[in-house]
Amino acid sequence: QLLIGEIELRSGRAANAYEVMLDAARRQGDEALYQRAVEIALQARAGEQALSAVQAWRRAKPQSVAPLRYQTQILIALNRYQDLADPIAAWLALAEGSERPGLIGSLPRLLQRLPDRADALATGERLLAPYREQPATRTASRVALGQLMQAAGRGADALALARQAAAD
Repeated sequence: QLLIGEIELRSGRAANAYEVMLDAARRQGDEALYQRAVEIALQARAGEQALSAVQAWRRAKPQSVAPLRYQTQILIALNRYQDLADPIAAWLALAEGSERPGLIGSLPRLLQRLPDRADALATGERLLAPYREQPATRTASRVALGQLMQAAGRGADALALARQAAAD
């Protein structure tokens, strides 16, 4: 089945290759096959198919971080910002303790693409609520929220958070 999928892709039939690879991924439950199905869809510029493959991957492997990364990137590429909160929240929850502060630090870059800065701030506040008072993520959360506040025109609040972060 894998060979057939790759032959289909090399023959210019990306849609067929995607279907074959996704079917193989579902049958085997193999993350590498799910990833390959996503990559085939992305190569064919079929964003909705890539998103569908990622969602199947998430259902099959709910403890895996990789499909959450892909889903976030695909949703951004598709300008579906309203759907970002779920995969980011799951990604934060599944991230290793040592990786979580870095992920929190990247959150303002992910959310800056939202067309409404106030909405980006509200989303960030919701996503970071569970991490704002945890010792390992408190500083990163405050810095990230401060950046979102600054972007939303709430400079005084951002400064107060920066002072709290510096005091940690």
